[in-house]
Amino acid sequence: MSKEQIEKELECEFFFKGKVNNLPGGHKKHYSPLKEMIIADNINKEVLFHYPKRIGLLQFSDELIFEDVSFKLSFLGDLTYASKHLFSFLHFLDSQDIDFIICERFPNEGLGLALNDRIERASVS
Repeated sequence: MSKEQIEKELECEFFFKGKVNNLPGGHKKHYSPLKEMIIADNINKEVLFHYPKRIGLLQFSDELIFEDVSFKLSFLGDLTYASKHLFSFLHFLDSQDIDFIICERFPNEGLGLALNDRIERASVS
């Protein structure tokens, strides 16, 4: 659930004080693939820039491009579905014979904010 969904359900606002490092997801770095991971606002541009390297693609939008290994996180634009499968798809892509992973940035609202935070931390080397 996103912060906004929790606040709406509980009819309150959350403010975080101090350290959150002991909480799940509070660390600077989450699971990081061994392969380099690039976060892209425009997948087409990023793929063309890196052609002809072998690319694993993790995308959310309808701009479906075929690459060596490609996953669409949700065909219905469902951020909840995408959040449930994000790391399993990253693990799978990391195990494939590709040069690197390109991950499309999520819509920057609601649950998309949390997903973008996860992929940002996953891309840190």
